[in-house]
Amino acid sequence: MTVQPNRPLPPLRDVVRAHGLSASKALGQNFLFDEQLLDRVAAIPGNLDGATVFEVGPGPGGLTRALLRAGARVIAVAAAWPPQWLSLTLMFQLEVAERIVAPVGSSAYGRLAVLAQWRAQAKLAMKVHRSAFTPPPKVMSAIVHVTPDNEPPGVSPAMLSKLTEKGFGQRRKMLRQSLKGVPGAIDALDALGIDPTRRAETVSVAEWVALARWLTPSA
Repeated sequence: MTVQPNRPLPPLRDVVRAHGLSASKALGQNFLFDEQLLDRVAAIPGNLDGATVFEVGPGPGGLTRALLRAGARVIAVAAAWPPQWLSLTLMFQLEVAERIVAPVGSSAYGRLAVLAQWRAQAKLAMKVHRSAFTPPPKVMSAIVHVTPDNEPPGVSPAMLSKLTEKGFGQRRKMLRQSLKGVPGAIDALDALGIDPTRRAETVSVAEWVALARWLTPSA
């Protein structure tokens, strides 16, 4: 969309009201209307005059406006799921790649695996020896291929992120200890039949998703 710089735009609150938009608690959404603050955010990268900026999740367009005022050309992409891409082919250090694709119960299984796999299929496509690079790095690399799945309904990504942060942040503790700071989490474990004496690395992706769904407030 092309925006004429001299064309007056209605206030953001009026735009939200006119289009019937609302921030979804289930998706962890919040709108930012303070244009002075938005201009400060847009100034953080430095001079954007003539630069192309890729904005993910533009919402009602507050930051988009600020970026345009800063002289940028903005490509705004909604952060909805499923995404616009059919697949991602990404290269990481081997250790990171193994953490992304790790199955439950393995030594590499952790928060990164859950957040990567809960709405996508992640597979280690091939390993790349360090001797293939010039100059050779000190570590091995690997290519991960990611294809999106349907997003499980009724699950807040923010809630899933919070649960896994708490759970895997204290890996040696039982769930009843590591999740006690999340309101309702202990009751949810009981309701879902997840033994609170288990540890985070034994909880499958599907179980983390079920727990996040149980604790996600209705929109």
